[in-house]
Amino acid sequence: MVAHPAGHPWSSYRCNALGKYIKLVTPHVVYNALGDTRKARQAAYRALFNSQLSKWSLEEIRQAANKGWGLGDDRFKRQVEKQLGYKLPPFPREGGRKSAEAWNSRIKLL
Repeated sequence: MVAHPAGHPWSSYRCNALGKYIKLVTPHVVYNALGDTRKARQAAYRALFNSQLSKWSLEEIRQAANKGWGLGDDRFKRQVEKQLGYKLPPFPREGGRKSAEAWNSRIKLL
């Protein structure tokens, strides 16, 4: 881990916040909406990093990333489930069986 996104070699921060050309980075529509000019977008993007995440938010992100769970509010999760056609984990705990059959039975198609 790094103290700041600019320190991570695969972060788009240097491109989006500092204007460094990175061939693999393509501006996203949300990024483009941050400002009318390149400099305004970069400044707005940098401002997004002026505050730190709460310990609770950081832990929630880590758990979702480590467990492969979707992260968002219930409305967002329902939208993703509808597009994918199945329920997203985490699922309610049911018994102690951990077989593939038990796991697959929890995934219910919408």
